[in-house]
Formats: sequence, C-alpha cells, structure tokens
Amino acid sequence: MPIEDHYHDSATDCDRYLYKPFVMAGGLQLPIDDLMAAASYVGGNPIGMKCPKVLHKDFDMMNFDSSNLEWKEFSSPEYQEYIDAMIATNQEKSERTNNGKDVPDKWFLPPFCPKEYYNYKVSGRFGGYHKP
Repeated sequence: MPIEDHYHDSATDCDRYLYKPFVMAGGLQLPIDDLMAAASYVGGNPIGMKCPKVLHKDFDMMNFDSSNLEWKEFSSPEYQEYIDAMIATNQEKSERTNNGKDVPDKWFLPPFCPKEYYNYKVSGRFGGYHKP
C-alpha cells in the first residue's frame, strides 16, 4: 500500500501535509505510526504515560524502521522538538506545492492530547501492551 504524507483539500484547492503519514484501506485513513505501534515495532512501553506518542528519533516522519521508533510522553522536550520540526517540514512542503495559494494557518498548529486519546492509548488494548 502506498504511504501518503498529504491529501488534496478541495475546499482550498491546496495539498495539506500531515506529520503522521498514512495508508488508505478502503475508506479508512490509517496512520502508519499507529500501525507500527499495534505491531509492537515501537521501542519502550507506553503504559503509565499520560499521553504516549511515537517519536521518530531521526525526525524523519517517513522512516519507520523499528530502531527509529520510540514511545515518548507528548509533553517531553524530545517529542515537542519533533513536532516543531515536523511543522516546519510540512510548511516547507506546502509552500513548494501550494505556491501562491492561500493556505490556512490552522493547518500548521501543533497537536494536543485530548483526554479520550489518553484513555484509548493506555487502556492496555493498543500496541500489544496489556496491563497485568
């Protein structure tokens, strides 16, 4: 399945780049980070983290080698640096692809960690980790 890092937004006629590449399975958009986590290819253990996220150690969001993936707390300095780098990368890609078009600023806002994300990720039913 081809890995995508963007999609075309018909409302703005712009390509929107994402910091979580994905594959399409039927009508479902499946983030590769989530698939790698479900297959237990992410180093470390997310249990006990308030908001576990998959960090690409080399800051290359397209490098899915298991040695490059590690669980990090969303609020950790390492993960926040990664997000800042991904936003900058996506802005550069967007400027090249959407040259001269009006791209919404909200596309480049940093993500947040909602309460329901925490409950889902650390419930012990995700990523092959189960509470004893």
